[in-house]
Amino acid sequence: ILIVGEIRNPTEYLVELAETKEFKENTIDTAWLDKLIAEKAVNVKFNINDMVFYGACLKSFLHMKAAKDEIVDGIKRGHLPLETTLSSMQAFQVEIAY
Repeated sequence: ILIVGEIRNPTEYLVELAETKEFKENTIDTAWLDKLIAEKAVNVKFNINDMVFYGACLKSFLHMKAAKDEIVDGIKRGHLPLETTLSSMQAFQVEIAY
């Protein structure tokens, strides 16, 4: 999983934008938003541990889904699941870089 970009959580980001003086006075335009992004004036706080946890959960889910799809495909063709596929569902490592 690669997390890239200025906006980490759109809802929190929009709340921060809505709380600016310019937004409240309705004196905004695209140049205003470009300036805020360039200056990184709107800071959205996030917990790195939560992000790592959610990333690991997503990677785990995708791994299990792929293994399940492989098993179901084999069963449809009349094959029993391979022991290696079943074993890979019991324990596996998830690597997350942040």
